[in-house]
Amino acid sequence: MPDLTAALNRKTGVQALILPGRHGFADPYSPNYAAPSAAQALHLMLDFLAKR
Repeated sequence: MPDLTAALNRKTGVQALILPGRHGFADPYSPNYAAPSAAQALHLMLDFLAKR
């Protein structure tokens, strides 16, 4: 994934991040739920939407 993230970040207007966690990290009903990463993802998404 670091190669993909680096390639995406070379594009104008794109910011790609890798947050700690596994698939389902933002789903509170998932065994892979990772509260800190879920909170960070939500914060980043809301900031992005507020700027649009």
